[in-house]
Amino acid sequence: MDQEIRPELAAFAKAMESRLKENAHRGDWRTFNFYYLAACLTANLGHMIRAFQADKADAVLQSATDAANYAMMISDLYGGLVVKKK
Repeated sequence: MDQEIRPELAAFAKAMESRLKENAHRGDWRTFNFYYLAACLTANLGHMIRAFQADKADAVLQSATDAANYAMMISDLYGGLVVKKK
């Protein structure tokens, strides 16, 4: 079954990839442990809330994207994300 990706999801995924590329100098996330990644996820949720309260849409997007990336990293390491080959 061919499933289309929603435009909002595609745009967010592109933002996630862009942030991953910007932060590639930090190294491979597979070298970090769960607690470090979870702390980064939590910190970015805090950043997102503060950006929302300050009405800074760009900062909300950046923090939300970073938080999503940390959640993805945790899922990759501990949740068994597997890219299926066609």
